[in-house]
Amino acid sequence: MHPRHVVWITHATLGVIATNPRPVVFHCTAGKGRDRTGGTNTVLLTLLGVPRAAAVEAAFLAGKPAPATPG
Repeated sequence: MHPRHVVWITHATLGVIATNPRPVVFHCTAGKGRDRTGGTNTVLLTLLGVPRAAAVEAAFLAGKPAPATPG
């Protein structure tokens, strides 16, 4: 995907989130979760004050299964 398309999709998604009075869920339908969805999530978390390194790490973890919990 061309970088301009990723920027446009991120901008459009953040616009919907910012102007919607109700909770918004966004997800990837392609199964990767690291390009458009991960990028949007990284930008959103950074805007909310999450340190950039943690926001980027969250994007890379998005497509991996959660670790098993003991018990």
